[in-house]
Amino acid sequence: MKLPLNGKVIVIDNEPNEAAPLLQVLAINKIPHVYYTGDVESLPREGDSYNDVRVIFLDINLTNDAVPKAIIAQLVSTLTRLLKPKIPYVAAIWSNKQEEHIPLIDTLFENHIPQFAPVSRTYLKKSDFFLYEGGNNYILDPDRPNIIAKLEERIDSCLLELDAIKLLIEWENLIHNSSTNTIFNISNIIDKDKYWNGNLKHVFYKLAYAHLGKTFGNQNNTNIMHAALTTLTSSFNDKVELGISNIKIIPEVNISNDGKSFHRLINNSEVKLVWERTNYQLMIDGVQKAQNKIFEGLKANNNASDIEIVDKLKSHYGFISPRLNTELLISKSPKVDFYPGNVYYKSVRGIKKRNLLKTYFPEIDKKDKEGKYSYLDISSFKFIEAECSPSCDYSQSKRLRLRFIPGVLYKNIDQKLLNKNIDSIYKEIPPFEHQGDIYCIVFDYRLFKSINLEDVSEISTYNFIFRLKGELLVDLQARISSHINRPGILTVS
Repeated sequence: MKLPLNGKVIVIDNEPNEAAPLLQVLAINKIPHVYYTGDVESLPREGDSYNDVRVIFLDINLTNDAVPKAIIAQLVSTLTRLLKPKIPYVAAIWSNKQEEHIPLIDTLFENHIPQFAPVSRTYLKKSDFFLYEGGNNYILDPDRPNIIAKLEERIDSCLLELDAIKLLIEWENLIHNSSTNTIFNISNIIDKDKYWNGNLKHVFYKLAYAHLGKTFGNQNNTNIMHAALTTLTSSFNDKVELGISNIKIIPEVNISNDGKSFHRLINNSEVKLVWERTNYQLMIDGVQKAQNKIFEGLKANNNASDIEIVDKLKSHYGFISPRLNTELLISKSPKVDFYPGNVYYKSVRGIKKRNLLKTYFPEIDKKDKEGKYSYLDISSFKFIEAECSPSCDYSQSKRLRLRFIPGVLYKNIDQKLLNKNIDSIYKEIPPFEHQGDIYCIVFDYRLFKSINLEDVSEISTYNFIFRLKGELLVDLQARISSHINRPGILTVS
């Protein structure tokens, strides 16, 4: 496995002389890294921990006290200060007493800080890589010149069954190289002379003008900087896409076969869910228990244990696709103004709310067998409005009015109530995760409207919920345009 190229390697060793040859090897091979002794004074500030570490070289003896309890306490303090929980990383543990320290490390990550455990770990002896000079001194060994390849090989060996992380690191390295090449190419358009800084600002000026057009003269310095960086990002995105198409395939990462299955240990049973695009198969301890075209339709037999396992699997696995959809389609980073894609809560209460909802969900009120109405709880249904002006109008300050399309935010469990035969609604947004639950959205093309810039008190930025990302917003805008322009056909029957 190639080590990360973007500063996501950490070395923790309380003896600088012992860490020195490793730091030297990383430097020689141009692998950015960060070194810590484990002293509290040298660790990041509280709350400023890393969420992007991929490899940690960890020396066990971070304290002069050899008592395991003290060692564990020091490791807990150091790792929880350095790392955010649940980040995927590999721990390369330096230990000359492996048999003694393996139980200690097991106890550390299984009983004390399971949220900070690595995805895999390998035990290394410093003397296998560097020349021991006595005391705490290690140096590079001239008889072992290619140390970095040996380290990568050892780390690779501990990932034989965890090969998917290699694809993440390959992608991260691609992002790093793409941004580096973008900066290098743009900055080298001009000569490196005494005028370089001023001329680089001229380059930014032209990049900003390319985005803002004729409205450039009305923009402040902040907007001009944002516009320049937006144009720069276009060049970066092209390099990323080209890099992905040319990326070297990692042969041991077999997504096409291995990626069909999802595994989980539930009630001490190994549960395997096999997905082949058109069908789900559920296996419990190697025995097929159910299959269905939709995941929600999986049902176990009358065995109480199997039924409980299926219910627990649904509560966990059912969130995976919605969380992926949130990452792909929804941004929870707020904008301070009416940015295209921003979705706002619209307050509607009482009987008016129920009557409006019945336009889309006619079965929220229905009669029972005795002819009496049963009224569904509608508190989770939220009326919303999405700002859908063209992004170029926003960036070039050409909006004369704000354009909104109203809709409804509702929980996925209520999707069965939606009248899907209405041809004037946008219902293409798949279920996504929001505030710990799974939600859906429906927009109504018929309610498309515009509001004067000075008349937006009814839609406050304080009611911001989230933002629809670029591709989703563009698709929504295209569907609005298509609905407005549909010609219709005159017929005689």
